[in-house]
Amino acid sequence: MAKRDRTITIPLGFEEALSDLLKVKPPPKPEKQTGKTGKAREGDEAEGGEEAMIATLIAVSFWVGAVRALLDWRYVRKGGIPPTPAEKRYLKIALALSVATLPILSAIGAPQPTTARAMILAVAVTLNVWTIRRAAIRRATSSRGLSKT
Repeated sequence: MAKRDRTITIPLGFEEALSDLLKVKPPPKPEKQTGKTGKAREGDEAEGGEEAMIATLIAVSFWVGAVRALLDWRYVRKGGIPPTPAEKRYLKIALALSVATLPILSAIGAPQPTTARAMILAVAVTLNVWTIRRAAIRRATSSRGLSKT
């Protein structure tokens, strides 16, 4: 009987993407182009500001979801209605799909910062949808008289 070859093949492009992930370099700052008057053009500052605004919104959304999840955890700990096993399973599936956006977009060839932002945004949206659903459950059962301590 012949020995089986047990080598692992890495998909094309994945090795470069992995090496790019390990050595993170800040993007070069573009020089502002000036017009005839010597002043910077108006659109130059908007591009960098827009990226910063999107990153800030994603971060705020993620942290709001995390705070809401903490409030739900405290609610359940004080005797509130816990999530059903089906709800937990749906959350795990949604989070797994959200995290799966990183290798999928990397395999397609999207730039690394874009794929990371997409993954964080997907996780933040999933977390916020979950916490909004749990907040509706907390409001619907708030008349049960849970202890305030």
